[in-house]
Amino acid sequence: MRPSRSFVSGLCLLASVSSLASVAHAQGAPPARAAAPSGAAHFAGLDLTESQQSSLRELTLRTRAQTHAIIQRQTAGAAPSEADRTQLKEIAIAHHEAFRALLKEPQRRRLDDNTRVGEAARAAEQERLDRERARMRRTTPTGRTPE
Repeated sequence: MRPSRSFVSGLCLLASVSSLASVAHAQGAPPARAAAPSGAAHFAGLDLTESQQSSLRELTLRTRAQTHAIIQRQTAGAAPSEADRTQLKEIAIAHHEAFRALLKEPQRRRLDDNTRVGEAARAAEQERLDRERARMRRTTPTGRTPE
């Protein structure tokens, strides 16, 4: 059974939560779990203090504990429910707000700047993919583009 697109989006939110751990790891802290390398750019230049790194590790572990049962149900083949999607989104939002609360104002501004850059890069990549899909639809079975 394939998970729905919105559930996968929820898991992507959770993956971004996990990528927060990569910040602490990149700054010398031991990782609680391997994080997606693509998320590290989002947190570049935050220069977390040891106290912030410790708090982030604790926050990440709490978030993982909250999401573990939901994800286990989905990987066991249960159909994603609207309640699960909503709960994952709420957990991710709460995690993000708690993370922002750990940051000092200059760090929050840097995180916001990184977010804007990442969103622009994702939009550009989506446009590229859309163009490629359109080109593929125009391509004949022989591989030639009709004139």
